Amino acid sequence: MSAIEFSERLVALQKDMWRFAYSLTADYDDACDLLQETSLKALMSMHMFTENTNFKGWLCIIMRNLFITHVRQTEHHASLFEPLPDDFSSALWSEPLADDGSAFDANESREIYKVFSSVPMEERLVFSYFVIGYKYREIAEMMHLPMGTVKSRIFNTRRRLQILLRDFID
Repeated sequence: MSAIEFSERLVALQKDMWRFAYSLTADYDDACDLLQETSLKALMSMHMFTENTNFKGWLCIIMRNLFITHVRQTEHHASLFEPLPDDFSSALWSEPLADDGSAFDANESREIYKVFSSVPMEERLVFSYFVIGYKYREIAEMMHLPMGTVKSRIFNTRRRLQILLRDFID
């Protein structure tokens, strides 16, 4: 793959990668920084990408590893999870919600975020990969976990969220 093709594929995935960065950091500025750092690292590591493999998965692994490294190096983990901006719901969903009154207001979005952030990081990360569209097998490979563990974490997280968010589902 040429450098131009690589760059075009990278640019085409920026929106999806930003959403993933935001799901990891829960902060607009931190997500932008993580996306920029991931893009730079991918460009510098372009020679390591194997053709005919999952490009988006490769980028997500880079992003996840950069995020984990940052968390380990940061003494104050709480700084990544500052209070949410009022536009959290629009940042969380890529398309505006229907005009049928189903959109959550800012307070409900904050409550949903609090519930989701109560899920342990290992489960939240696996669930985030699942939500953005990865298959169980792909998640297992990216996270270096057995497929049964991935399925279990997704099932348990989904069940926990259904119970904790039942007031919002009605």
